[in-house]
Amino acid sequence: MDKTCQNQYDKNIIENEDNALKHTRTNYKKIIGSIILCGGIYFLLSATFIYLASYTDHRCPQKHNTPTQWTLPKRLRKSNDKLYPLLNESDWQVSHYKTVNFPSRSDKVNISGWYTEINKKAPVVIVVHGIRPNCKSNYESLLISAMLAKGKINVLNIDLQNYGDSSKTSKFISYGQKEYLDILGAYDWLRSNGYQSQQIGVAGLSLGAVTGAIAFSQEQGLSAIWLDSPYADFNTMFCYELNSKYLPCFFSHGVRWLAKTFLGVSPDKIKTTDAVINKGERAIFITHGTQDTRIPFSHAESFVQLARQEQALISHWFVDGEEHLNAMLNYPRLYQAKMVAFFKKNLQSQ
Repeated sequence: MDKTCQNQYDKNIIENEDNALKHTRTNYKKIIGSIILCGGIYFLLSATFIYLASYTDHRCPQKHNTPTQWTLPKRLRKSNDKLYPLLNESDWQVSHYKTVNFPSRSDKVNISGWYTEINKKAPVVIVVHGIRPNCKSNYESLLISAMLAKGKINVLNIDLQNYGDSSKTSKFISYGQKEYLDILGAYDWLRSNGYQSQQIGVAGLSLGAVTGAIAFSQEQGLSAIWLDSPYADFNTMFCYELNSKYLPCFFSHGVRWLAKTFLGVSPDKIKTTDAVINKGERAIFITHGTQDTRIPFSHAESFVQLARQEQALISHWFVDGEEHLNAMLNYPRLYQAKMVAFFKKNLQSQ
């Protein structure tokens, strides 16, 4: 091969190598760009989910309601006929109550409550509402508060932090991880007002049941708990919620990281089922509708299964065909009878 051909050959090799290198660099840029784009979309959707699932405007529905005068919301009425024929609101108004305020065990948080005293020697139950928009004036909390009061049990119906008239500390709820300290503040207030720990129980609704279970696991002085429709496992519930927003379960990693990094919340640091693990000799009652589409019935089954494995003192009422928190509306007298009997059996009178 003469020198000219050799030079041309070398030149072609160099050009080919340069082209290959440029092509490789271009592919790397595309791959990196795709990763950045996908990562951006992933975290954007994760942040969107956090906003949808946790953001609160602190709105309190049925703000006009009080324990002595409350009604069902219009959406629960069908034209002029009641959707729940066995429920008459006038049967579930109490004659008296007083507004109380006290500190949460969470620093610089003040909790508002409605206290109905029937007999200071009788048991007392802390009532805990569900997820936002919600508060102590919502019909569900007022209904079970009246059921207890009319069953000769004292009641402290509270607003958790970032709800109702309690302190507003954040625009995002913490799924019980901070709010449980408000229940413990309510417990402290009752103790400071003469109640013994053996008299004090908790009744929680939905996320309020989750928050109540967390409080129950952390304070042995809470002697009995009534749980209406809690989730048992956050990861399972989380995946269910993601799917409901058309997101696959692997988005949970992004949501968790963002929640921990920017909100300081690990939503399953203390678990609902810790109430079973740390139950001691205390009593637990769980009720759940078998057709619940908000928090699937499988959570109640899992909770009871674990409780039995742990030899917990647990009772349950699984209500066939009922949706989320509907048993109290469809069967108010039966609901009251079961709840009052549970607390009178497992809480002491002075």
